[in-house]
Amino acid sequence: MELDIFEAFRAAGVPDDKARGAVDAISGLIDRRYALHAEQLATRADVAGVRADLERLRSELTASIGGVGADQERLRGELTASIGGVGAGQERLRGELTASIGAVRADLERLRGELTASIGAVRTDLERLRGEVTATATSLRGELATSVTSIRGELTATATALRGELAAGIAGVRAEIADAKSETIRWSVGSIFASVGMFAAITRLLAH
Repeated sequence: MELDIFEAFRAAGVPDDKARGAVDAISGLIDRRYALHAEQLATRADVAGVRADLERLRSELTASIGGVGADQERLRGELTASIGGVGAGQERLRGELTASIGAVRADLERLRGELTASIGAVRTDLERLRGEVTATATSLRGELATSVTSIRGELTATATALRGELAAGIAGVRAEIADAKSETIRWSVGSIFASVGMFAAITRLLAH
């Protein structure tokens, strides 16, 4: 009987040590009941009552063990349902993450396309600007060369005119110097002649 009770506890999922302790407690209770009846010189009716009590106790224990088994089955079902819910949540989360990653990739591809287009537009603008700068520089070089040539011609003409004016001025000065020299010489000769005449007149006066 003890083995049957022990196996019933194990079948209900009760750990071995707890099942063995329960069986020992039941056996001790039975032994005490038998000892009590033996001391009282129990009759067959008492033995039958004890057996009835034992059968009732066995039924109650069996019912309790069955209840424990039912609770374990219910708990197992709830855990299975919870695990299934967690799995479904994980699948839903995985799907949401996959969708989010796809959206992020799409945004990155769109941004890459926009950046590529912007870079291409900037390159086009730079090439256009380079062409405009080159054309402007070429035009400025031409205008500068023309201006330099014109200024050089004007400077040459001005230098030539200045040389002519300077030569004419020098010639005029030389002529004026020559005229001044001639006038000075004539004045000096006249002064000498006048002095000589005056000296002769004084000499004649002194001679008389």
